[in-house]
Amino acid sequence: MQSPSPSKSREYRARMLKLVNGLNTTEFRRFLITGCINTGATFLLYQVLLLMMPYWLAFTVSYCSGILFSWTVNSLYSFSVSPQLSRLLPYAAVAIANYLIGLQILTWLVETVGLHAAIAPLIVIALLVPLSFIGTRLTLLGNRNKEVR
Repeated sequence: MQSPSPSKSREYRARMLKLVNGLNTTEFRRFLITGCINTGATFLLYQVLLLMMPYWLAFTVSYCSGILFSWTVNSLYSFSVSPQLSRLLPYAAVAIANYLIGLQILTWLVETVGLHAAIAPLIVIALLVPLSFIGTRLTLLGNRNKEVR
């Protein structure tokens, strides 16, 4: 297998540096706060639903309820933009991609590793935070750099 050309490597590094340098620590801090609140609420909902349904369905219902909450709060608080309906579908697509990845990890943790279904989602959440932040930011802000109020 050939290694990438030096110019392609430089281009890739430049794109990654631009992405990292464009991240706003205030946005990330607010995103984490919003995520903690959303995680707490959806995890509590998951625990209640777990009493009534299989873990995978409880995870699905609680995850979907968190999408609307996080779209609204991340728009208004984390990234200081209005929650426009035109952004909901792309936001939901990012959330669904995270969900599918999370469900695969959750299933592996429960079925293969043997981790208890009540604890496994916490590991899934921790693993998905970076991917979720980048996807959320790109969806709500696009490529533009924006000052936070």
